[in-house]
Amino acid sequence: MSLEDLKFAYIITSVLSQNTFAGAILVTDYKGFPLEFKYTDPVVPTKIQQVLYGNELENYIKLDVICDNLVSEITDKVHAIIYVQDEYLLNYKSDNIPVIRLSRTNTPQLKNQKYNKVKDSEYLVQISAVASPVRVQLAEKNNVDNIDKLINPILQAGSYVDICEPFDRISKTLELVVKQNA
Repeated sequence: MSLEDLKFAYIITSVLSQNTFAGAILVTDYKGFPLEFKYTDPVVPTKIQQVLYGNELENYIKLDVICDNLVSEITDKVHAIIYVQDEYLLNYKSDNIPVIRLSRTNTPQLKNQKYNKVKDSEYLVQISAVASPVRVQLAEKNNVDNIDKLINPILQAGSYVDICEPFDRISKTLELVVKQNA
C-alpha cells in the first residue's frame, strides 16, 4: 500500500452527562489532514434500555450504537480504526478494518528496533527518534499473523505527524459541536 493510500479513522466516544453519550470519527490521510468528519447527536437511552442492558448499557451504546453508526457513515476506505480513550472499544467488530488502540507513553526509547512486543496483544512502537514509543494495543482475541502489516503504516504516517495528535482535535471538535447544538 502506498503512502498516499493510507487513511486512518480516529473514533472517540464521550459521556456527556449521566446516561447521555456522543461520538465522532475523523478520517485523515497519512499527514493527519482531515478528509472526513462525522459525529453523532447525543444518545440518551430510554428507561427500558437502561433496565434491559443494566451494567452493559454504556458498552452497548458505545459499540453498537455510536461506533456502528459512525463507521457506516464514512465514505473513505480506511487502513485502521484507532481508539485512544476506551480500551473496551477494542471489542468493536469491523469486517475488514483492523481495530487498534494507540496511546502515548513515557517509556524510554527503544534502541535499535522499530517495535517491541510487550504481550500478545500489545506493542511499543518507536515512531520518532526523539520521543517515547507509542503503545499499540489490539483486541486480545485477534490472532495477528503479521504484525508488521499493522505497524508499518503507523510508522510511515508517524514520520510525518504525531500519530496520536488527531485524538486531541477530534475531542475538541466534538466538544464544540455539542456546545453549538445545546
